[in-house]
Amino acid sequence: MGIVTAFQAAYHLLSPGHPHWGEMACLPWDEEVFGFPVADLRMQEPGALPANEIPDLRRALEAYARESRAELISMRIPASHTDMLACFMQAGFYPVDLALEAASTGLREQLMLKPRFGLRLARPEDHADILRLAGSAFEFGRYHTDPRFPRELANRRYARWVENALGSTSADDRVFVMRSQDKCVGFYHAVLSDGVADLRLAAASPSAPVGLSLYCEALLALQQLGGRRYVTKVSAANMGVMNIYASIGFRFSKPEYALHWHSPCGRHLR
Repeated sequence: MGIVTAFQAAYHLLSPGHPHWGEMACLPWDEEVFGFPVADLRMQEPGALPANEIPDLRRALEAYARESRAELISMRIPASHTDMLACFMQAGFYPVDLALEAASTGLREQLMLKPRFGLRLARPEDHADILRLAGSAFEFGRYHTDPRFPRELANRRYARWVENALGSTSADDRVFVMRSQDKCVGFYHAVLSDGVADLRLAAASPSAPVGLSLYCEALLALQQLGGRRYVTKVSAANMGVMNIYASIGFRFSKPEYALHWHSPCGRHLR
């Protein structure tokens, strides 16, 4: 899951002589938001690296950062690959989040709250309220839990994410809004395709205790639109959302660490 965008990331081997070090790409959607390049490292075959390669890997990361001007490199490692985690921490990465996949095949309606707030698809007159909420409501996710990353930029990323979703021309994108006493108290963004609902992003106003209602009403709305399977990623630190999904029958799997590496030459992230 990620920001809705027309941009594509172009991956290339970090080191042609060491294909097992993985592939790198700068993420144009994040650069557009932050104003400086950030990159992603992905591994084809997760596994530990020989100890004698760690210094060379660190030098390759530094060379990539200098050439691309990337100030941050991210990667994900399955939680069971602790040997791989140790290797990349030695190369200068550090864990900033642990995320799990939450999934449900069919809703157990006896566990769902009955609709109370009349959740509906967002209309243009809702957009400003939704964007204000998106820019202030989040505390979790790898940018928010990286202590070296500015909170204002992390908030801006979520606001841009929702702005792109609201402006999407794809019939698969759905942004729902929940209002109470003419105030926006929550929104829920999902992508529904071939019966699978990819649950992208949701937020409830801290001043309105509507979290469980927001999730239940959005999922029931997706079911009415043809949803049969529901899947999302959840930060393990976000206990409120974890408890909501657990209470309505979702199961959790595929834990993975998100790691960040900060460039020693960076100007914005120190």
